[in-house]
Amino acid sequence: ILVNENIEAIDALGEEFDPNFHEALLHIHDENYGENIICQVIQKGYLYNNKLLRAARVAVSKGKE
Repeated sequence: ILVNENIEAIDALGEEFDPNFHEALLHIHDENYGENIICQVIQKGYLYNNKLLRAARVAVSKGKE
């Protein structure tokens, strides 16, 4: 249904944090991800006709402790 309305989910996990598309709720140490990489998606974000409808709420890695 979403695809028919030109709405697509933002794939954020493992991507570099971009404040234009992501809202950082947490900054945590995670040895599996480098610094400034999204390590957890708390709430999906969406684009409508390639414009931001809702930013993805995410946790961003600080890298190794």
